[in-house]
Amino acid sequence: MGKRVIIPEEIKGMTREMKQQYTEMKEELDQCKDYIQAELGNYPFMGLTVETMRKALTDHVKIIDAIEYLIQQGYDDCVTLETSVGFEDLDEERLETAIDELYIKNSLLEKMIDMVTQITENDITWEITQLDEAIIAGFKLAIENNKRIIRILQNKLDLIDKIDGNTRRLFLRRTKINKNASDLMELLDVALSGMENNYNSGSNRWSCNGYDLSSIEGYKYEENPQGKRIGLNKDFIKVHVNGKDEPEYGGNQTLYGNYRWIDISGFGCGVIAAVNTYLYISGKTDVTQEEYQYYIDEYLKMFPNMALNLHSFNVPGFSDGKISFHKEALGAWPYDMNRYIEEMCRRDGIDVKARWKGDVLIGRIGSYRHMKAMLEKGIPVIWSFYDMDGDTINFYSYDKEKNVYKTAHSTNSHYVTVTGIYEKKNKDGSIRRMVEISSWGERLYVDYDEYLEYVDTRGFTKYDKKAANNYFSNIVEINIK
Repeated sequence: MGKRVIIPEEIKGMTREMKQQYTEMKEELDQCKDYIQAELGNYPFMGLTVETMRKALTDHVKIIDAIEYLIQQGYDDCVTLETSVGFEDLDEERLETAIDELYIKNSLLEKMIDMVTQITENDITWEITQLDEAIIAGFKLAIENNKRIIRILQNKLDLIDKIDGNTRRLFLRRTKINKNASDLMELLDVALSGMENNYNSGSNRWSCNGYDLSSIEGYKYEENPQGKRIGLNKDFIKVHVNGKDEPEYGGNQTLYGNYRWIDISGFGCGVIAAVNTYLYISGKTDVTQEEYQYYIDEYLKMFPNMALNLHSFNVPGFSDGKISFHKEALGAWPYDMNRYIEEMCRRDGIDVKARWKGDVLIGRIGSYRHMKAMLEKGIPVIWSFYDMDGDTINFYSYDKEKNVYKTAHSTNSHYVTVTGIYEKKNKDGSIRRMVEISSWGERLYVDYDEYLEYVDTRGFTKYDKKAANNYFSNIVEINIK
């Protein structure tokens, strides 16, 4: 079997076309369902009683729901494949060759360590011994660095397997979906063209014109209680933390407090958001805690000003008439975050342009639209929260069993990574928009309408201090060329 080459743009072109086909099918079915539901209040025809007629029409709606469920399965398979391919071309043969070469280099380095160790035993001065030990330390560092690169390349090989599996699954499921959808469409056509008095329903099965719908894969249509999701791969980035069984959901700044001058754990949220974004775009979605720290270190090397920006100072304040102190820092700058993402992606051969969307009008009006557009392309969104008055915004967790959102955190002056959006229609016709985020290694949610209240820029003037909220509460827009 020949070696596999993954070209994301080709795969995404195919899935875009398939998603368009599924979308058009669903639009046609929605029109049909709207027509049938309108008929539910009409008088019976063809001799059927009102009760039997209403039951027949209700069964037709169930058939359409079943078809739409199948279509949604196909659409979801397309999204799964798109989010797994990333943006980097993957050549299986080249990756395997690179891994083999690194193993050979490490083998040579280990032999050189043995040679220098033997020489060290015969050193005649302390200075020479120290020099030899420094050489050995350098060789060991090179070995560890090569091992880290091998793990990254191996993850890319594993990603090829995952993409290959998702592609096979997509076409296998597409064949089944098309067959089942075709059967249901024929059934619907027959049922609508000549209704007979032979409908029967039961608690566990129902049939129409003798066709047993329980035989159709996925005939039970159930909506996601959270609503429709637009977003990235649901696992996002798995960070395997020492001492924990389950991986965390993206980076967790509280794990990285071992810097003498720089307070990552307290004020490094912008660094974490930038690292998250780069890792996802480059396909490094399964990393250890130590590997994640390496990418933080790269950020700090790239921007020496972080020694000042992320150094926390004790700042005086007044509470109940008394002076108290609290820690503050400047934090990461959006423009540095943009440069980090662009440079790290460039090293991986990915041409990326990142831009802070911090102008007054785009900030409030366009952020949600830009978020959705980026997520639909499989690109994470860096999102910031800031209020000049020090007001906080709630972050929620989701209780799947009770289908409720619970307050998990309240915060201000914070960067997060947006991984998805859930839209659900309320009874009054309004849409509830819950934005899924990665923060502190957790999957959390922000109510977008609460965010608008938090930013509070409605009716601002040029000199209104709330206009600053609009600038700093914003997103980073990323385009991949």
